[in-house]
Amino acid sequence: MGTMEMMEMTVSLKELAFILIVIALLVLLGYCIALIKNLIVTIKHTNKILEDTEVITAITASKAQAIDGIINDVSETVGNVSDFINGTASPIKAISVIINAAAAVKSIITGEKTPEAATAAAKAAMEKAAREEAVKNTVEETAPEAM
Repeated sequence: MGTMEMMEMTVSLKELAFILIVIALLVLLGYCIALIKNLIVTIKHTNKILEDTEVITAITASKAQAIDGIINDVSETVGNVSDFINGTASPIKAISVIINAAAAVKSIITGEKTPEAATAAAKAAMEKAAREEAVKNTVEETAPEAM
C-alpha cells in the first residue's frame, strides 16, 4: 500500500500542437481586448480635441470677418482722408469714416459679439458728428447776419 502507482498519459504531437494553438489564441485574445480598451480611450480623447478645434475655428472665422470689416473701414478712411487733403471730400465724411473705423477697432478690442454692433455704434457717432457740424455751420451762417 505504500507505493503509488504512476499514471501515464500519452499525448500525440497533433494534440500538443492543438493545445499550443489554443493557448496562443487565448493570449492573442487578451492582447486584442487591451488594444480595444486603449483604442476607446484614444477615440474619446480625439473627439474632445476635435470639439475644441471646432470651437477655435468658429472663433477664428468670426474674428477674421471682423478684421476684414476693419480693413475695409481703414482703407475707406485712408481714401477719404486723402480726398479731404486733396480738397475733394467734405470734412464730415472724413470724420465719419474715421469714427467708423475706430468703432470697428474698438469692437475687436472689447470683444463685442458682432461687427454689426460696432457698425451701428459708428453710424450713431457719425450721425452725431453730422448734427454737430450742421449746427456749427448754421451758427456760422447766421452769426454774420446778426451783426
